[in-house]
Amino acid sequence: EMSPKRIKSIRASYGLTQVAFSILLDISYDTYRNWEIGHRNPCTSAVSLLTLAEQNPKVFLKQQKQYKNGAPR
Repeated sequence: EMSPKRIKSIRASYGLTQVAFSILLDISYDTYRNWEIGHRNPCTSAVSLLTLAEQNPKVFLKQQKQYKNGAPR
């Protein structure tokens, strides 16, 4: 489970706004905001992505850059 406090902490570690972090995650701002304020819980795949962002920022940023550029994952 990924608590709202933990989600916010991950975002804060990147120094990003909610909008910027939602773009990095490739999700809507509303979805991200709902996770961070505790109105909804991220699905299993989103928890995996957030965990990667938390535990290995370099790999996460590289993966997200490749995804945004259309490179194979």
